[in-house]
Parts: sequence; structure tokens; C-alpha cells
Amino acid sequence: MSSEKYIVGFSRELDFRPIEFLDLQPTRSCCLCNVVPKMTLILGCSHSLCELCYQNVLSGERRCPLDEVDVDEDDTSKLPFKPKYLERQNVRCFNSKNGCDVVGTLEQVQLHFLDECTYHAVTCNRCKGSVLRRNIARHCATSCRKESVGESADESPPCGSVRGFEKTSCELITSVQEKLSSVETQINIHVEKIERILSSVLENQERIAADVGNTGNKVQQQARSQTEIGESLRCVAEVLGQIEVRTKNYSVGSGCTGDNAATNIEGVAETMIGMQQQTSAILNISKEIQEKLSPLLLRTGETTQFIYGDAATNERMPITRSTSETAGRLNVMYSALPSHHTEAFFHVRDFAKFKEGEAEEEWLYPIRVSRDIVLCGYSMKVEVIVDDKGYYGNERVASLYFKLCRSSTDSQLQWPFTIPFTCRFVHPTDSTKDILCNTVRPSGIMRMDSRCRKYSRPTSAANPKVLCKPTAVVTKLEKEGFISQDSLCVGIKLHQEMPF
Repeated sequence: MSSEKYIVGFSRELDFRPIEFLDLQPTRSCCLCNVVPKMTLILGCSHSLCELCYQNVLSGERRCPLDEVDVDEDDTSKLPFKPKYLERQNVRCFNSKNGCDVVGTLEQVQLHFLDECTYHAVTCNRCKGSVLRRNIARHCATSCRKESVGESADESPPCGSVRGFEKTSCELITSVQEKLSSVETQINIHVEKIERILSSVLENQERIAADVGNTGNKVQQQARSQTEIGESLRCVAEVLGQIEVRTKNYSVGSGCTGDNAATNIEGVAETMIGMQQQTSAILNISKEIQEKLSPLLLRTGETTQFIYGDAATNERMPITRSTSETAGRLNVMYSALPSHHTEAFFHVRDFAKFKEGEAEEEWLYPIRVSRDIVLCGYSMKVEVIVDDKGYYGNERVASLYFKLCRSSTDSQLQWPFTIPFTCRFVHPTDSTKDILCNTVRPSGIMRMDSRCRKYSRPTSAANPKVLCKPTAVVTKLEKEGFISQDSLCVGIKLHQEMPF
């Protein structure tokens, strides 16, 4: 993933120039000021700081500004960054924002920028607009139409075939559409039931209030509860409508090829992630409906039994019967919703090269980080680290880490995160050989440590990471066949608890 940083202390020409790195490790830059110095300091909470920011933290409250974890100098380690490793980093051309797509090492990009790049931008003297230098003459000759840099880029990178991706995406969309059709049917039934329940309650409320004065409060409680359920069901219907719009948008955009194919792929990916998050939101709303139906059913039975004094009559009453049927249909809706959003996998490729790390820095552990994973609506990442500082002598061990990430749908989720989860090393051919880490139960950890911020709603890009024990010896993974085609597969599964 690319990121814009500022190198410091390496080059007079490039220091403090915005540089977009493609694969720079997070520990190489300061989490606060985004500079890439010759030395970073790694805090106990895994955040990295430059020496200037580190000294400012020590002279202040001695807490990490990102997660407010206490800073202990004994737990802080220094990580030098040698110039020869910086020279190996891939960066984008300094004119990438103007449309240049050249990528190379720092030296290659610098030479390209000075001698070859044709995407230098200048300011028009008349309209003050930003225009590519190669297009300024045409711009001035056409009455200064304020042609933007983005519009003047007349070439776009070629895109490969996306038929395989489109086929897979279409299959996923078809599956989701079938699920949504079943869900919509259930929602319509619920809405009709709720309307009949409300109508029945209103009709009986006047008669009950006239015959038995002290039952008025119970009937009002029923009406309020049923109104809340109706509102929740309408929320579900709105979310389903949004998913339907996303599905139609995908269907319209799936046929584009050529220059628009890359944009189509990104749009499809965003659509699929959005649909996963909205489906999880439906589950949360349905859970709230079920929680409200239980006390409503109890109060309905108490009220009817109080009036008629007969349990058999209670069972025959339309209010009780309708409420019970609604509760049962909600169970059907749960089975109709997608259930495969509780597990994901991450492949560590080029494992042989990855496990060795950098030979000149033997104490520095190699690390691989997954892309954002969305499970049950929550955004998260999995990290794989190889280190020789475990409990197995000089054997190198592989460790799995979990961390929650910030996303645009966090306001729709329940916080803190309390869903138990399990990480594991996945055997490529025999699932019985999988190496399971201990199941982590966030609710139990927070009861023991109320200051733990690893499972709270993220206020930065990601929360502090969580180590999933036990670790695995690298030689054992290799001997027992976990490495397939120079790739190691790891997985994470959430154990979501259903109320019914």
C-alpha cells in the first residue's frame, strides 16, 4: 500500500520532499510526523516515532499520543535505517499527482523527474489554473478554459483481462441476490405482522382500559415496544434498499473493459465490501428486534391472562399468537442472511525469502500485513511475524497478530469489540493438522483490564495489535507441509454468538 512520507537526513535534494513509497514498512516512519529518519524508536505499544517526537513525548506526559499507553524507556527499541536499504525502496514519480505513473527506486525516479518526465505542472498567467507544461500553449490558445492537470493526461495505463475477476464477482453477486430475495420476503412478512399487531393492540386498548383500569400501563408498554420493532424493521428495509442499489450499480458497471477496467475492479471491490458491512448491519438490527420481542411476548401473555384468567384463552388470543409467530420468523431471517462473513484467510507469499529477513540486521524481525479484512462489519488486519526471540532457543518462530482498523461504518457497530476470535496456521491439504491459536475473548480481557484499548473503537488508523498464542516453529511448518508453492496460509474466524 502506497503512502506519502518525508525522508530526513539522507539527501539534500530529497529531504522533506513529499515522496510516495509503495512498500515501506510502517516501523520505518514516524507515526506522528510521517518522516522517514535514519533511526526510529519502537514503543512498547508497537508505534514508531522519530527521535524528535520521542523526546517530546518523554518531556510531556510520557504516554503514546495515539493510544495513550504509558511509554517505558526500557521497552523502547531502536531501529536504524541504512541508506542502502532506503535506495532499494520503490517510489512513485514526484509528478504522480499530475498523472505520471512511473515507478522505480529513488535514484531512478530522481533521474526520470529531472530529465524525462513530461508531467510537470505550471500556473497559467491569465486564469491562474494548474496546467501541464506540455499543454500550456494549447490551453492559452483555447481561451483559458481552466483545463485541470487530471483532464490533460491523455494516456491511461493499459489494463489486463478482467474476465476471471468479473466471473467470480458475478457468482458472488448472484449468491447475495438470492439471499437478499429471501430476506426481503421475510421483512415483508414481519411488517405485515407488526401492522396487524399494532391494529389489534389499539382496538383492544380502549376495551381493556374501560374494563380494567390498572392494565392500561401494560398495554401502553406493548404499543411502545411494537412501535420500536416496526421502526427497526423499517431500518432493515432501508439497508436492503441500499444493498439493492449497489447490486444494480455493479450490474451496470460489470460490462466495461479496456481503459475503464481498472476503475471497474476498484468499484466492484468497494461495492462488495459495502454490501458485507450493510449485511452485518442487518444482523445487528435483527438482534435488537429479537431482544425487544422477548419482553413484549411476556407482557402480552401477562396482560391477556390477567383479563381472561385462562391460560388456554391466552394462547388463542391474536396478539400473543401474532407476536410469537413474528419471533419465530426472525429465526428464519437469520438463516437467510449470509454466514460466510465470519472467516477470512491471508497468504504469505515468497515465504522462503520472507523468513530470512535482512541478513545484516539479524535482530530485526520480518513482518507481513494483510489488507483490510471485513468480518461481521468490523475492519481488521492480520500480521505474520518471524522472530528468533521465542521460547525455542535459536529456532525461528512465526507469530500471528490481530488488530482492529478504522472504517467508515464504525458508527453502525457495537463497541467495544466483544466477539471471540481464533487465529490459525492453515494446512493446505489436511485441515486436521491446522495449528489453532488460543481463542481470544475480548470481553474477559476488558473485565480484567479496563484501560485496554485494543478492542475499543479505533481513533487512529489501527488499534494496538494482539498476539495470538501459541506461536509455531518455522522448521516445523516446513517439515509438516504447511508451506505450499512457497506460500503460508493463515486464517482468522469470529465466533459470533446468536441470541436465539
